[in-house]
This record gives sequence, structure tokens and C-alpha cells, in this order.
Amino acid sequence: MGDRTGALAFFNNAVAAHNNKEDPKNAQVAYQFFVSAVTADPTFAVGWYYLAAMNSDLGLPFGAIACYRRFLELPLEDGQEPQLPFDRQPGGRTRDLTDKALVTLGQKLHSIGKNDEALEVLERAVFDDPKHAAAYVSLSQVHGEEQDTKKALWCAQKAYELEDNPVNEMAYAFALLFDRQFMKGLAHFEARFPYRFTEFLHMPYPKWRGESGKVLWLVADQGLGDTLSYARFVERAAERCTMVHIICQAELLRLFSICFGHLKNIRVAPLNTPRPHADYWTTFVSLPWAMGLSNNEYIGQSGIKIPPFNAPSHWKATDRLLHVGIAWSGSPFNDINPHRSIPIAHFIELAQVPGVQLYSLQADDASQQIYEHGAGPIVRDLKPWIREISDTLAILRDLDLVITCESAMGHIAGAAGIETWVPYSWRGRDYRIGPSSMNGSLWYPKHMIFQQGREARWEPVFDRIRAALEDKIKC
Repeated sequence: MGDRTGALAFFNNAVAAHNNKEDPKNAQVAYQFFVSAVTADPTFAVGWYYLAAMNSDLGLPFGAIACYRRFLELPLEDGQEPQLPFDRQPGGRTRDLTDKALVTLGQKLHSIGKNDEALEVLERAVFDDPKHAAAYVSLSQVHGEEQDTKKALWCAQKAYELEDNPVNEMAYAFALLFDRQFMKGLAHFEARFPYRFTEFLHMPYPKWRGESGKVLWLVADQGLGDTLSYARFVERAAERCTMVHIICQAELLRLFSICFGHLKNIRVAPLNTPRPHADYWTTFVSLPWAMGLSNNEYIGQSGIKIPPFNAPSHWKATDRLLHVGIAWSGSPFNDINPHRSIPIAHFIELAQVPGVQLYSLQADDASQQIYEHGAGPIVRDLKPWIREISDTLAILRDLDLVITCESAMGHIAGAAGIETWVPYSWRGRDYRIGPSSMNGSLWYPKHMIFQQGREARWEPVFDRIRAALEDKIKC
């Protein structure tokens, strides 16, 4: 043992600085005090634990992993988790802190792609504490990523049975969806409201469960692609209601106004519209569950009929054989965006295929990356021609192919019936495609999936895409 008295003093100063939120610099001060604590006494287990937690909070997974491992190396002491301050506590490794450390260590190992090690650590966590729900949730996520949907489902269900809360229910919902138990999964996906969208819990009217003869307020609560994807269920809902007030993203207004214009009991308005008089509320993604559809009805539901939008095509190159639209970045607000978004350089390399012309379909700030990479002459930027989804749909009519990451563009091209190639991430994923490319893409028969391998690298994916482009040119 080193200087335990000094370590405790450094530690208490770290806690005081960390709890003082008035000055942002206090976080850095706290970090240095934590470092001083374990330097003064390398056997001070609690110091290693909280230093690991702070590394985790700061987005430093490798530092967090190393500190958790140092904590776990120290001998286990009897007793429960000590309470702050630690002046009269030994600062040893307790059972409660060990359980928490194992789960967080497993999560951090998973976050950097070390799934084998993550599984070993998390399995130790549930062996030590068979009722540790958070450990089962993390195990479910790792098994799911490893394409073992049955183990993922078992672990998620176990977590939900141990602790019925929104976090565990969401894990269970996604495990069911990736196991293609869509309707059961969507029923549990309703937990997203207490989990993240709590404003929906305070609606002035109750949630719709398929009641007939009522006025329905139908609002978009997910991303643009989900809203478009689940719009296929709107007409079924309209058959049951006297009026449906659709509140959707502005980019979809024109499309939905035309697609549902033949239905007299549908009104379409943007998201910032005041709530109308209604009897019930629901969201696009909740429609199948609210109407009590079967799994087969869900899978077999045809999409909305896309009208033939037209626009001038003077942006189109006249000297190329194959015209390919590309989209490499999804919404930054989506949790999986770091995994599904792709460096534009991989797309630019596709221009090496003779006869191929690339067109950017990015209508957001990501289009600036074209110029940052000096690719303006190679990738034609169509952002100036795109204000809403109907503009994109008009452009797609003049393209031969779309290559897109797992973003709204895949849903737009799928709804339009355009041949689409999807570079599919190992770690992001979409339940409509599933854990692997073997199932194809739900609802979009013209999608071809090019999946990452376990190493989660894009280079092999784009090698296959480039070869497929060369074959397509030859045909």
C-alpha cells in the first residue's frame, strides 16, 4: 500500500472539484486529482474506479478500459459500496463497485470492437450477479452485433424480466425486431416514449389503439426515412378514422399532400403546426401496432404510390455511361450515425471506374465535403436542386443507380423503386435489413446489401462495390 492518507485527500478534492459545476475547468482539476490519488497509492481501488468512470465520461474508452482493468486487478474486499466522503473508508475493491466496473468495462470493450473480450467480461458479470439486468442488456447488444439473434433475444428478455424499465424494454424491442418478430418488437418499441420522447406522455388526448370513427393526430416522431417508410400504413388508418391530421417533416409535405390527396379525410401539415382538435394521437411508426396488424400484414404492406415528379436535368453529364447518385452521411442526431456514415473518399474512388459519373444527393452540410476533398469536378453536387423529397424523387428518375449509407436516402430510393446498393455497417445496422445481408431489405426488393465484415472496415466493402460497378458497365 502506498500513501493511503494522501490518496484519500487527493480523492476528496477530486470529488469536490467534480461536483462544482460553476467552472468548466473543474472537470480538468478533478481529473488531475484522481490521477494524483492513484499515483500516491496504486492500491487505492476506488480511485482507479472513479478515474475509469471519468475517462468514460470524457469519451476516452482506452483510458477507461485500462483503469477498470487496474481496478479489477486489486484484491476484493468484503462489504458494500462505500459512501462519500471516503475519509473513514478503506478504499478497497467492493463487490458492488466490481459489478458496475465489469459491466462498464464490457460496454467500453464493445464500443471499440473488442467483442470477444466484451463477452468474456460481461459473462463474468452475470456469473457474479445473475440478477444484473444491465449486464444482460450489454450482452444482448454484443450477441446481436455478432449476428447471434437468439442469444441476443434471450439476454434482452432476461434483462426486461429482471427490471421492467424503458431502457431494458428498448433493448428487448430491438432484439425482437432483429429477430424479425416485428409486431411483438413494435409493441415493446412503444417504450421509446418514456425512454426518450417524454413530451408525448403529456398529450391532451389518449394514444390511439385502432378505435374507429375518431379524429386522429398522426405525427412524425422518428427520422425522415422512418416517416416515409411507415407512411405505407396511413391509408389503413384513414379507413378507420373520420379525420387524420398528418403532422410531418417539411421535406415530406408536398409528397404526402399528393400521395394522400385522393383521401378526403386526411390533412397534411408541418411539424410546427398547432395541435388540432382530435380524439387520439399516434405516430407513423406506431401505426402497425396501434391497428393490431399481424407480422405477415406488416411485412406484406405495399408502399405509397410515388407520383412521377419531373425536373430539368441539365445537371446530367452527357458523356458518361452510368449515372450514379451517392449519399455517404446520415443525420448526426441518430445514435448509429458514427457507424453508418462513410468517409466520402470511398465514394470518390468509385469514379475511377470508366464510364461512371457520380452525383451527390446530400442535401445537408455534408455536401461541403465534396469541395474539402477537391472532388467538385468528379462528384456533381445536386444540393442546389434539392429543397424537398419530391425534388430528390425527380432527380432519381434520371439516374441509373443509387449507392447510399443506411440513411433516409435508402428509403427514398426504395420507395421510388430505384436500384440501390447499400454499404451496410457491421455495428450500426437497421432491423429492416437485419443482422446480416442474407435477409435482403424489407419492403425494398431492388436493394442490394454490401455488408462490412466483423472488422468493421469499409475498404473491402467498396472493393466489392467497385467490382460490381465494373460488371454493370460491361453489361
